[in-house]
Amino acid sequence: MKVPKSARSAETIALALVVLAAAALRLYGIDFGLPSMLHPDEFSFVYFPLNFYSLDFNPHFFTYPTLHYYSLALLYAALFALQAVLGTGLSLEQFIALHYFYDQHMLLYWARLSSVFYGVGTVVWAAAIAGQLYGHAARWHAAALVAVGTVLARQSVLAGVDAPMLFWFAAALCAAVRLLQHAALRSYICAAVLVGIAAACKYPGALAASGILIAHLLARRSFFDRRLWLAAVFSLASFAALSPYVLLDLPTFFAHFSGQVEHLGDGHGTALGRGWWYHLYFSLPHNSGWVALALFFTAAAHALYRRHAPSLVVLGTLLSYYLIMGYGQSVFTRYALPLMFLQAVLAVGPLQLLTDKRWRTATLVLLIAQPLYNTVQQTRLLATTDTRVAARAWIEQHIPPGEAIANFGGWAGDVRVRTFEELWWSIAHFERVFGRQQLDRALPFLAQRGLPSPYYSYAIQRTNIAAQSGSFAEIERLQTGWIALHRHDLGYSQIDSSFARQLNAYAKPRAHFGQPNHTDAIYDLLDALYVPLAGGRASAEPGPQIEIWQLRGYDNQAHTVQTPRTVFAQAYVRAATEALGRGDSPQARAFCARALSLDPHCAEAHYALAIIHHMAKDLPQAEMHYKEQLALREDSAALMNLAIIYENQQEHEREAAALLRAVAAAPWLYEPLHRLVSFYRRQDQLQLALNLLREHSPHFAQRAEFQRDLEQIYAAIGNTNAAPSTQRPLPR
Repeated sequence: MKVPKSARSAETIALALVVLAAAALRLYGIDFGLPSMLHPDEFSFVYFPLNFYSLDFNPHFFTYPTLHYYSLALLYAALFALQAVLGTGLSLEQFIALHYFYDQHMLLYWARLSSVFYGVGTVVWAAAIAGQLYGHAARWHAAALVAVGTVLARQSVLAGVDAPMLFWFAAALCAAVRLLQHAALRSYICAAVLVGIAAACKYPGALAASGILIAHLLARRSFFDRRLWLAAVFSLASFAALSPYVLLDLPTFFAHFSGQVEHLGDGHGTALGRGWWYHLYFSLPHNSGWVALALFFTAAAHALYRRHAPSLVVLGTLLSYYLIMGYGQSVFTRYALPLMFLQAVLAVGPLQLLTDKRWRTATLVLLIAQPLYNTVQQTRLLATTDTRVAARAWIEQHIPPGEAIANFGGWAGDVRVRTFEELWWSIAHFERVFGRQQLDRALPFLAQRGLPSPYYSYAIQRTNIAAQSGSFAEIERLQTGWIALHRHDLGYSQIDSSFARQLNAYAKPRAHFGQPNHTDAIYDLLDALYVPLAGGRASAEPGPQIEIWQLRGYDNQAHTVQTPRTVFAQAYVRAATEALGRGDSPQARAFCARALSLDPHCAEAHYALAIIHHMAKDLPQAEMHYKEQLALREDSAALMNLAIIYENQQEHEREAAALLRAVAAAPWLYEPLHRLVSFYRRQDQLQLALNLLREHSPHFAQRAEFQRDLEQIYAAIGNTNAAPSTQRPLPR
């Protein structure tokens, strides 16, 4: 039946309004978390595209194919060209250094804009495919359901490959459905190339090829038809052309790709079962709602009963994707994006069977009500200040630059302050790609720009990740004066309950951000995005619950004013520590020398050199570097290590003096006090040890190690019947 022109115009206007609404939903929360980079998957979409400016187009990273990295590199190049036209005066080297080390968030914003573009484009493809299946009126219905899909909207806000892959997947499917009526070779080639593009964005995009095969067979064409096999060739060729180092660096690709296959099959953290069940009962309903799921099954049954070829192409593509991707136990909801898209397209089919316009409108409202409500709440939270952003602002205002912070809870939920450890990661990759000479040329420019924000040191890194749920031993070992911990229902933010119970004995609370999780909030349990898919109405802000504590007695050590050269020097010291952990002393020395060339007053570099010599049993050199560090800054760890040297040399007066200085340098730490008490015990100066413990009782009385030392001293005094000593402490 021919649709009146006025009706078609109204439907076209409705489609345009839906596309605008989809864009608004995605753009409203696009600055989520900025200037921090909160989602852990986003970092590669800032750094890796910049690496291509070295003219090495091998990404050396194949967790994803390369196309989207290449396209972002072109986008960033266009941004550089635009800034040059507007007169910023930056050279390409300066542009690279600026965004590699300082302004990552600006490129992240543009990468997210790219995702929004693809996300809105997917809404248009939904309309095109629905029009092929059900006619003109279905176009804006399908577009509306895709526009308000909660997971579809979420992934369109984040920098990543999911939104681009889905865009090209949808384009390939649209071309595949068209093959039912268009048998020309060019139609096959067009569909095949689109499959290759989808796969070059993200490997599962290759499953769009099933649509070509299904359409070919439903059109009753031979399996041995050359058009089908040429389509396969063009798919592979376009994939290889757009991600060429898959072939040119085959061993690395195979290692990374097989790792992804293994990751999909074995699971990720929380065990949620296989995707065949999880995506059916969780992912799909939390994207489009339960009404959409019911209408999808109705549409599938109707397509099978009527043998409606266009619908069967879509249904068959959905089933092939579901069967292959559903076998895995890594069940991130974003893995089901093509399923969500195809479900939405099919779910509007039953609406077209309703001849009464009022019933059709009412059903459409019912269909989009649940996902629209959840997506609006999600968008509101994305546009609200995350607890980690608020905590970062507090830290930068109240904690002096350069302080060490014990970051407990888990890496994904940490407050994203700038750290020396993260800076070293950037330096290491920059030097590997561009070379140290380019970094040296960039340093004067970076110094002229000044630091964008203060730098700190995070205690929990890969080498001690086992302590991420809370460890007083790590606080003592690394001498951190501050603790930043986070809690959440997500497995990425977990604090050991015994650690939490004892925390008051060690520290005092200074700041708190966020509220306990609401029981009705439903999260994607595998994704480190602290924004609920449903039940978010009661949440005031996204992010984990964050607490910041200060060790009792800690007095905010004064540090020198940070400059680019001093923070880069500190980063090289972290590199030296890593090298020393690997047993590579020559490399550690070289990093320390680099740090001192940048900042001759870098006390930490002297400390690292002292450790290197101490481990090599070169005690005179170790003592010299400890003293050079202490000339720059009084440090409890250096003094305790000096005491070890003096103990080995039987110089007990110097040992005692070093330990007394260590206690005075860090009265909030128990280890220096414990070592001094142990020294007095070895020297049979039990009363001095007892007096020392009594003196510090107000600060440490609640701590178990203090009680153990006190009991041992009382026991030793009782066993020796020692008389009270009148000996004075040894001089400092």
